[in-house]
Amino acid sequence: MCSYIYEAIEHGNNRPLKVFVTSIDHSKFHWHYDYELILVLKGEVLINTSPGQTLLREGDIFLLNSKMVHELQRMEQPNICLFIQLNQNLFVDIKNVSGSYFFYLNSAQKGKEPKNGFEHYKALASRIGLEYQKETPNMYRVNSYIYTLLADFFDYLIYDIRQTSSVMNPLEDIELLMQVINYIQDRFKEEDVLDTLYRSFGMGEKTLYRFLKKYIGLSPKALLMENRIQAAKEMLHFSNKTIPFIAGECGFKAENTFYRVFKKEVGVTPNEYRQKDVSEKSDSEIKGYLQFKMGEAVCLLKKIVKEKNDYDV
Repeated sequence: MCSYIYEAIEHGNNRPLKVFVTSIDHSKFHWHYDYELILVLKGEVLINTSPGQTLLREGDIFLLNSKMVHELQRMEQPNICLFIQLNQNLFVDIKNVSGSYFFYLNSAQKGKEPKNGFEHYKALASRIGLEYQKETPNMYRVNSYIYTLLADFFDYLIYDIRQTSSVMNPLEDIELLMQVINYIQDRFKEEDVLDTLYRSFGMGEKTLYRFLKKYIGLSPKALLMENRIQAAKEMLHFSNKTIPFIAGECGFKAENTFYRVFKKEVGVTPNEYRQKDVSEKSDSEIKGYLQFKMGEAVCLLKKIVKEKNDYDV
């Protein structure tokens, strides 16, 4: 099964959430039913989702809503992130309405701030993260945090109720979206991939543009370029192939075009990226850049909780 498709999230011991801390490199486009709360403890993470890209920096918090197609990317600096995945059943029939809840919680974006501030949610998430670092989490305490979180979502966050259309099932939209993404992923080397894409799916250029922008915030051209650049980065990282060879293998007709696009998207030239990558791989063996230390993550979580307590005094 392609990694772009649905991600099944398992909740151990029938718990209503899954909690983990990790360092993100690159997750391809996927979706799940769970609501997912992301707290960046260190570094930066780029999220691609509707209505566009969001760069999360250290201390930012972001809520991915249920069935939201998304992709995560590591930026130049290594990162440590806390993830809290909340079972969608927690949100069912809370207010006896049909449809799904879409909450706005994004500290990296101005507008639609919660009435009680972002720090409250960062501290609650951190408390849940700290409890889950224990060998045996106190689930009474965790549940108190979860239901406080849910209550505050409804009391203090801006949210929409998105009704299920009788004409078009949203899951059908997601399936079509995955088919389009997979098509580009499988054929990004082809010169005329976008033209064949429009014909294969019977969608005009403007229609597909609006469709992709709605769900992942990227145009067809931007999605194609992202696949080509990601493939080039992997070849620069894992192979000794020449730059002209890599350019051709990744769908670029001319080497100078590859250099220009790569520099624009990544911030350095392919040669600079390869040399920097080699240096970082060497440093990582000594400084632990790529494998984060859980002790550091715990200290960062405690810091957020303490800052909130000091703020409230």
